[in-house]
Amino acid sequence: MQSLMGRNGRRRAMLPSGLGLLAVLGLLTTQAALVHAQTGSTQTGNAQTSAWPLKPLRIVAPFPPGGPADVQGRAIGQKLSQQLGQPVIIDNRAGAGGVIGTETVVKASPDGYTLLFTTAGALAVAPAIAENMPYDPARDLLPVARALIMPEVLALHPSAGGGGLRSLQALIAYARANPRKLNYSTPGNATVPHLAAELFAQLAGIELVHVPYRGTGPAMQDLLAGHVQMMFVDVTVAQGPIRSGRLLGVVVGSPTRIGSVSEVPTSAEAGLPGLLVSNWTGLLAPAATPRELVLRLNQAMNRALQDADLNKRFVSEGAQIIPTTPEEFAQFIRAEAAKWGPVAKKAGMKWE
Repeated sequence: MQSLMGRNGRRRAMLPSGLGLLAVLGLLTTQAALVHAQTGSTQTGNAQTSAWPLKPLRIVAPFPPGGPADVQGRAIGQKLSQQLGQPVIIDNRAGAGGVIGTETVVKASPDGYTLLFTTAGALAVAPAIAENMPYDPARDLLPVARALIMPEVLALHPSAGGGGLRSLQALIAYARANPRKLNYSTPGNATVPHLAAELFAQLAGIELVHVPYRGTGPAMQDLLAGHVQMMFVDVTVAQGPIRSGRLLGVVVGSPTRIGSVSEVPTSAEAGLPGLLVSNWTGLLAPAATPRELVLRLNQAMNRALQDADLNKRFVSEGAQIIPTTPEEFAQFIRAEAAKWGPVAKKAGMKWE
């Protein structure tokens, strides 16, 4: 571009001509197109977020069908569907202690249509003991809302120890006198029931034998049959067999007694106050999910949990429902990781 001197001696630009003019016009046109494209994309994204949900939601459950967490997820999913006006599909992706299903959600599009309904293991335990985790829960997932808290009950088969064990202290005394003579079942390695048993052994100074299963169902079946002697299990699962006398409730890992098994003492009442253990479930989304969708999911989830029929059902089974914000649920997960990571490491647990 050329320039010339004006009468006042200042240099002023000449208008470009020929190819130079075309180049400038082309540049301006390109810049305008980019601005329009960016603005249009933002407007489209906002419109999609505002209209969400426009299709069914998929909730990945990283455990086998039929277990307590799966049953809870399906019941909550039905109420969530009513709140959102779209079908909610439960997609079981079991394997690797919950890692496979969780990774599926981590890699999903963050559009609010693929979510995770899970328990503590894959979020609060696996990162502490797994050698090659394919995700970082704190980085790759957004907590939406906690669902239920289920205190763990130490359930004992009546024949354990010759049939004379009726209290936590009697159980501890027998285990100390007979190292590795008592075994316990769990739904799998590094699950909350496994962690609960290891915490119990560490606090009481006893040695137990771990018998892992693939899910709560088969673990409970063998306990009821007397093939194994004890198990830490969600109160929602344990209450029926305890009330019928098929199992003995030794202790419940909560600060207060649970109404559905009110005869079972708390850990503090039984003389081991540090044995506070609860399983829990919650809803999470891929990390880049828009904040607006996370908040709307949180509100829908909390409203679903307050549904009269659902609330009555879960509370009668011993579960606790305490609504959370996404931030409160995130803080809860961090606290659980800080609690269970050291227990898992001390026990030498390996993530499978």
